[in-house]
Amino acid sequence: MTPPTTRRSVAFVLASWRPDAPAGMERATAALATGLTQAGHHAVIVTAAPQPHQPGLPGVQVEALTCLRVTFPCDDLTLREAITRDEHVIAEQLARILTRYRADTVVFVDALWGLGRLHAELPARRVLAAHVLGHDADLRPALARADVVIAPSPVVLAQAAGAGWNTTDWRIVPNALLHDPETGPQPP
Repeated sequence: MTPPTTRRSVAFVLASWRPDAPAGMERATAALATGLTQAGHHAVIVTAAPQPHQPGLPGVQVEALTCLRVTFPCDDLTLREAITRDEHVIAEQLARILTRYRADTVVFVDALWGLGRLHAELPARRVLAAHVLGHDADLRPALARADVVIAPSPVVLAQAAGAGWNTTDWRIVPNALLHDPETGPQPP
C-alpha cells in the first residue's frame, strides 16, 4: 500500500511571468505549476507582469505583485534597482500572499527575475531555481537565503562549480514539459 502524499502549497515567484511568454523560465514555471496541481497540490504564481485577458493555467492561481514598480520589458539593472528601492514593501506583500495561500514552499525562479535576492523573512521554505547563473550581485544573496537550490541540468551545476560556487547540495530538477496528456505536447 502506498502511503498518502502530503498536499503541498507551492508559490512560484517570477517577476516577468505571463502564460503566453515564450521564454524558458516562464515555460518551465508554467509546466511545473501545472504538474503540481494535476498531482493534487496547490500552486500559485506571483508575478509583476500584466496578465492577458484570457484563461490562465488550469488549477493554477496567479497573484499580482503590485508593489514591484517596473514596466516590462525592462533590463536587469532596472529590475535590480526597483527591488532594492522597494525591498521592504515587496517582502511584506510577498509574505501576505504566501500566508493567504498557506504556501509551505516558495520557489524563486531566478536570483534576479525570480526575486531570489530579496531580503525577507517569509513563512515558507525558500527554494532557488538556478536556470542560469546570472550576476554575482544577485546570485550571492539568493544562495545565502535559499534553503534548497535546484538546477534544470548537470550543465548548470558544472557552470556554477566552474564559477567557484559550492554545488554539493544543489539538486537537479529537470524542466517539465507543458502539455495536456490527452492531446500531447503543445507547440512552442
